[in-house]
Amino acid sequence: MALTPPVSVNGLPQCTPTNSSENHADLVSGASPKVSSSTRLAGPDPSSVDLDSPDELAIRALLLGVNYRTQSAYEIARVFLTEATKYQVTTSQWVAGLAMFEMAVLDLKETEARTRGIIGDERKSAWTDVLTGINNKLDSALSLSGSTVDLSGRFESRVAMLRDEITAKAVIEGISL
Repeated sequence: MALTPPVSVNGLPQCTPTNSSENHADLVSGASPKVSSSTRLAGPDPSSVDLDSPDELAIRALLLGVNYRTQSAYEIARVFLTEATKYQVTTSQWVAGLAMFEMAVLDLKETEARTRGIIGDERKSAWTDVLTGINNKLDSALSLSGSTVDLSGRFESRVAMLRDEITAKAVIEGISL
């Protein structure tokens, strides 16, 4: 199973729960070693598995995190995105930075869902904490990805656009960052 950067960067973020994100999660989860707490981070037994390197396992965790976030399954998405940052990859050095970026997006989507219908100081407090944390995650994302990533220019522009959205959200919520 070939998992490549363009698949995660270009295809999956546009998925919706009603089209293909559930199918993508099923497909990626089906590769061996099976996703379970015993296979995470320990690395696979190299005999008869589809994914046999830390790079492939990290990419699978990233893809699953994005898919579950798309389905609004925020808790499990966070588990997979965090897992994607912990592998000692050799070739796919872009994974940890992209996983941190996706965690920032996850924080935004989760807070939007959690604060829907809430007004006043409670809402402002929730958004203040999250927006500050997201800026820290974006700083980490950029430092983890480095300049050796083939997609670094595109990634940096995505981070800049998300920072612009954060600034706009802060203004809407009456928060100074």
